[in-house]
Amino acid sequence: MSAKADAPWEAARRQGNAHFKACEWADAVASYACGLQCDSTPPEAAVVLYSNRAAALLKQGSFVIAGDAARAGLALFSGSESLPLELKQKLTYRAREADLGEAVEQAAARTSEVSMTAQTIIGADSPLGTALGDENTTAYFFEAQFRELLPGSKRFLATINVYSCIAVFASSPDGRAFGAHINLSSLLSSLYENRRRGQGGMILSNMSKALQRVFRKVDQSKVTISLVGGHEKMDHSIALETKYYTKEEAMWRFSGVVRRCVAEALPGASIDVSLLNRFDGVDVVTLEMEAQCCYQGQRFQVVALDSHTGNVVTQTKYTHDCVHGKVGPVSESVVLSAGKHVQEMIGRVGKQYPRMWLGSQVHPVM
Repeated sequence: MSAKADAPWEAARRQGNAHFKACEWADAVASYACGLQCDSTPPEAAVVLYSNRAAALLKQGSFVIAGDAARAGLALFSGSESLPLELKQKLTYRAREADLGEAVEQAAARTSEVSMTAQTIIGADSPLGTALGDENTTAYFFEAQFRELLPGSKRFLATINVYSCIAVFASSPDGRAFGAHINLSSLLSSLYENRRRGQGGMILSNMSKALQRVFRKVDQSKVTISLVGGHEKMDHSIALETKYYTKEEAMWRFSGVVRRCVAEALPGASIDVSLLNRFDGVDVVTLEMEAQCCYQGQRFQVVALDSHTGNVVTQTKYTHDCVHGKVGPVSESVVLSAGKHVQEMIGRVGKQYPRMWLGSQVHPVM
């Protein structure tokens, strides 16, 4: 048996790899740490152990420690020309992923406390802002549309300008994700079509069927759905009360119908409504009133789902309307970062689909 095979650090590496393959992240982290603590561990082995430890910590969700491990491995490359460049690239990637994971956690924590006095903002130059501004990392969809992500594709699903609309985000631990941006008009049109055809039908059938399709191979109890947006004062709909749900008071509310829609599509999923109707809004909407609400932080300028962690992050601080090009008083926002490529997408697809972006991955919610 070779000296390498007999080395304590090599035994620790193999043990760590076995734990990693079994998704035993804590045991894998501990095994790689044991290998690094061996006095005889050479630099080329230490680099591998640091890289593997960072990978296990990322899987565990320990982003700060994962970043420390990756940067410790990168430090071994200083003054060394013999260490493999491939490992340096892996460590650099894992350090970046650790920074992004930490940024997502912090943004999600701020989002959970969002209010008019605690507005959220995502810096354009931050790891999260950079990711949301990169079309290779983030898939956008817009009002009255939905979009799906399968494992191994882009990391984030995002939409913009969620005012009185409701954004639906669903995710599962295997990286599947779904997002929809629902307005009341689409909902009422769907109900009208169902009635016209004399069928009960699914509410927002296109969206509901797509939601079922994305998670058809997943245990529904592992799917989390987050409802974001809506305004308390605009939630009641006269049309819902007088035309469609005359005897169901809970369904006179826009949010009540959306909630039932996703619950019927995925009855086993958990539904988080903590960001639903978070703001009061106004009774009657004019352009001036809407602008005032936006200045007050009563609109989600950006809502994004991280498919890796299931966290929802937001920006409510008024800065910029990336569809209409209105610039506000704050410039260090993710919207400014994402705005250019969003504008380009709208312009590019608008030439082909003037009324709605109907590409193969983005669809109307009806």
